[in-house]
Amino acid sequence: MTISAIYEAGSDDEVLDLLLAELQRRLPDNEGEDLDQFVGRLAHLPGGLRAMAATYQLDVSIVLDDLGCHFANWHNLAYARETLAGLRELNMIELADIFEEALEIA
Repeated sequence: MTISAIYEAGSDDEVLDLLLAELQRRLPDNEGEDLDQFVGRLAHLPGGLRAMAATYQLDVSIVLDDLGCHFANWHNLAYARETLAGLRELNMIELADIFEEALEIA
């Protein structure tokens, strides 16, 4: 993924496709990988991609369940901290505050 490829993208969907392809390239199928390893791999990503990768499962959880289920399914403090940092990186401050409070309770 290059800056010129982003500028040449004709739509938001094309930019999203570029971002998702770059994440897939940098974080190939991690099925079976434990969360500590995943968090370690996140550290090597640029800030925006790191934030997207760290918050992806929260996005899915909120759509399908709730924060309680998210913490039950993704019970790893380092990963939760990465998710929180990702929310802040993406300027999702209100959601980050809610997530942080829920994390303290969990």
